[in-house]
Amino acid sequence: MPLEMLDSVVRVKDPGANTNKDAKDTIKVHVETTSDKGHDIVLTETGNDTGEFESAYLVLTTFTTDNATAGNQAFNSKLGDTVTAVYGGKEAKAKVPVQKVVKLHVSILNQKKGGQPLATKEKVMEEVEDANKIYAPVGILFTESSMGKDSLGY
Repeated sequence: MPLEMLDSVVRVKDPGANTNKDAKDTIKVHVETTSDKGHDIVLTETGNDTGEFESAYLVLTTFTTDNATAGNQAFNSKLGDTVTAVYGGKEAKAKVPVQKVVKLHVSILNQKKGGQPLATKEKVMEEVEDANKIYAPVGILFTESSMGKDSLGY
């Protein structure tokens, strides 16, 4: 009975849980993170009579308010946490990355052809630096890339 954590879904292969060959069955799996005691989620059989079950995408949030709006598939977590799924006495674990690199593509738009830019490159760079100050402590970094003379890539 394999249990897997793949990206943001949980998959279980359990032919014994396939109780109705003419319908998609469901099973419950307990999911928790280092930051959240967790709860059971429902996995649905991938088709009639397959014995393979998959969850909807899990939502890993950092704030309780986000968690409440995301519903039953949401779990509080922080970078570096371990996410654990338990089914039938077996466990599967996955690690939340410690750092997330975000690439932004910012186009500098002009008011009209040949007009002044709506935001200067300097102002955009200032905003990105401010964002890095806020997000770097939680492991999110905006990185620069070359995008051309009227664009900035981060």
